[in-house]
Amino acid sequence: RESLMEDLTQEQKAQLLSSGAVRHYAAGQRVYAEGEEGDSLFVVLGGSAVSSVHQVTMDKMEEGSFFGEAGLTEQQPQHGQGWDLSKWFEGLDAGRRRKRVSTVHAYTDLRVLEVPLEPAERILKSNRDAWAMITTKSSLRIHKIHSIGDQNIFVF
Repeated sequence: RESLMEDLTQEQKAQLLSSGAVRHYAAGQRVYAEGEEGDSLFVVLGGSAVSSVHQVTMDKMEEGSFFGEAGLTEQQPQHGQGWDLSKWFEGLDAGRRRKRVSTVHAYTDLRVLEVPLEPAERILKSNRDAWAMITTKSSLRIHKIHSIGDQNIFVF
C-alpha cells in the first residue's frame, strides 16, 4: 500500500494542504468524469474511490493514494494509439488543462485533497521519494493498457 503523504516532510505536507482544498464526497458521488478537463491532483485523505473507463471498473484508491495525474500529461492517447511517454518524465506539465481519461466515484464516503497542478508539481518534485512514487505509479497505470473489443481501456 502506497501513501504519498507518508513520504512528505511536515513542511511539504503543510505546503500541499495550504495549496489545495479538502473536498468531501458521499459514497457513489462522482468526483470527475472521463473527458472532463482537469488540472489538479487528488490525494485520498479518508475513505476510498474507484476509477472506471468506459464504465469498466479499473482501480480502487484508498487512503494515502492519489489520482488525477494521468489527465495532465503532455500527450494523451487517441483511439487506436498508445501513449507518448516522451513528455511524461519532464513533469506533470503544470498549468495545462487536460481531459480526464477515467471517471472517479467515491466508493465509500470520501475525503480528498485537491491540489492544482502547478503547486503540486513544485512541492512534490522537491521530495525525491514522493516524486518517484508519482512517476512510477503513473507510468505503471499508463502501461496497463488492455483492449476490450476494439476499445482501448486504460487502467487508472
